[in-house]
Amino acid sequence: MPLQTFALKTAPTAAGQHKQASLPSVAKSLGLWPHQRCAGQDVRAWAGNGRRDVHIMPMTVIIVSKESSKGGKMFADELFDKVSRYTSVRINAIKPNPRNSQIPEEQRVAEGQKVLKAIEGRDYVVVLDERGQELSSEGLADLVAAAGDVNRPLVFCIGGPYGHSDAVRGRADRMVRLSSMVLNHQVALVVLLEQLYRACTILRGVPYHH
Repeated sequence: MPLQTFALKTAPTAAGQHKQASLPSVAKSLGLWPHQRCAGQDVRAWAGNGRRDVHIMPMTVIIVSKESSKGGKMFADELFDKVSRYTSVRINAIKPNPRNSQIPEEQRVAEGQKVLKAIEGRDYVVVLDERGQELSSEGLADLVAAAGDVNRPLVFCIGGPYGHSDAVRGRADRMVRLSSMVLNHQVALVVLLEQLYRACTILRGVPYHH
């Protein structure tokens, strides 16, 4: 299933949409996410086989990017298909610098407007930014599980060459960095997809993460 540049790519839609709820406030502290049932029941525990009793919500990756290189596209396609085994996932690629401005701040603002238009009101938005919190793979799995607990679709935002606008950062429910180093947006996409696949295998008890 090849990744289409500047278009939505969608895997089969996950069933089961429920009433919107807000993430528990304590769930936003550090990387520790209490996995409570929507009805406020006891904290979820690991099953004996390692499978976690959580609903993995649909995921969207919004990336400000030109056409991917063949190498980056190949890796992204492979990882996209792996994530789609566990949930509905799509890539929404937004063309950078839509106003053809030479001023970085104007580029960020214009790109940010496009990004915000692609986000729904109930989405749980994770902005990937060098100012964000660094998570372990288990921490990302906890984030995915917490979104499932409250039935909010996940949206991950990867910025363009000059990063995110203040408006996009302001919409973030969580800001996360993939590395202390600055990553090319194509590399960031591959790293994110691999970590989302890893998170899904952790939650499902699949022997991939060690």
